[in-house]
Amino acid sequence: MSRIIPALAGLLLLLTVARPATAQVSAYEYLQDERASLFDLGIFYLETRFFQIALSQAQRFKSPMSVQIMPNRANESIKIVIDVKRTEDALVSQCDAIRTRFVDAFIGEFTNPDRSKAIAEALDGAFLHRGVITQVSPSYVGVRLAETTTVTVTVGSTSCGGLITE
Repeated sequence: MSRIIPALAGLLLLLTVARPATAQVSAYEYLQDERASLFDLGIFYLETRFFQIALSQAQRFKSPMSVQIMPNRANESIKIVIDVKRTEDALVSQCDAIRTRFVDAFIGEFTNPDRSKAIAEALDGAFLHRGVITQVSPSYVGVRLAETTTVTVTVGSTSCGGLITE
């Protein structure tokens, strides 16, 4: 036993010295070593999902739309901002309807008759492990996110918005 420890130390030293100091880590190694949190992945999912919704709603309303997802870690909130490019009066008057369509499309497959619970379930689906129920995943994540996530639609100089549950 007393000979094994010095041998292991020597092997570790050899491995450390044997790797050239200028060797670059491959792109795959670098990306695999970088960690993404569930929050990061959830924001990415929201960006992707709301971008898809904007594409379909742009066709329906015949107007280009852009979406921004703005997380604020300091005050633990998420702002979803949808900008409708056309500004005709007909679209301005539909600001609330456009906002409702985006939220309804986000809820999508969640069929809970209680809209607030369906939104919380959709947010759970965006931010928690998909397909895996873990003992450590808190059951209140979607509910807490719904309490601090806002959706705002801007059509020209008119804006409408509020909490995602409104």
